[in-house]
Amino acid sequence: MRLALVGPAVIGAMVLAMPALAQGNIYAPTGTRIGRPAPAKVPDNVSMSDADKARMTVSQFADCIVRTDKKQTQRYLAATFRSAESGKIVNDLATSECLWNANLRMPYELLRGAIFRSVYAQNFAASALRFPDEPVDYTGYLDDKTSPDAIRYLILMDFADCVARADASSVRAFVLAPPASQTEKAALTTLQPQLGPCFPAGANVTFNKSVLSAILAEALYREVEAGQSISAEASR
Repeated sequence: MRLALVGPAVIGAMVLAMPALAQGNIYAPTGTRIGRPAPAKVPDNVSMSDADKARMTVSQFADCIVRTDKKQTQRYLAATFRSAESGKIVNDLATSECLWNANLRMPYELLRGAIFRSVYAQNFAASALRFPDEPVDYTGYLDDKTSPDAIRYLILMDFADCVARADASSVRAFVLAPPASQTEKAALTTLQPQLGPCFPAGANVTFNKSVLSAILAEALYREVEAGQSISAEASR
């Protein structure tokens, strides 16, 4: 399997033909009794847009790699944004078991968000939405705070963090909902009043629903993980 991370491009271009794969949450390759997470599969729903098919495929791919190697996943979450270390970890995580005999091209942000979504879903989906008093400082996840990528990252994450703090329950519903589902549409509708006020005045960035779901997933995970850590410290 070959994984290629690309810049903010047309999301639909990521959808590639792949062979039919096993259904269910656990995939057992021929010749082994050891269950493994199911590989990603492009949906065959003809009514679904290419962008939503891509989001669902990347979400399945992230679920698989997170379940396959939780230790490496935690290293990725702690690594700085777009660093050489984070790129190496992603390449190590992208095993053939999670995308069987296929190539996949995806924007960096979409895969990053899908990994954060998967870790949040597996670790915190049932936890209380307890945030720390102060917002997360995203500059701590950057090596070079002045690069164009870093500046865009900070703008988007400050926006996402603002939305998450304004309506955490709707953000959680949006992040955890299957792409293109009625649940996702309803959560996005509920979030609409928070999007405008949270967007920084004068910011020159654009994004679509795919990027929105990715940055909200990271913001939700970061805030809840920080809140959990503070609560654990306070209880000692």
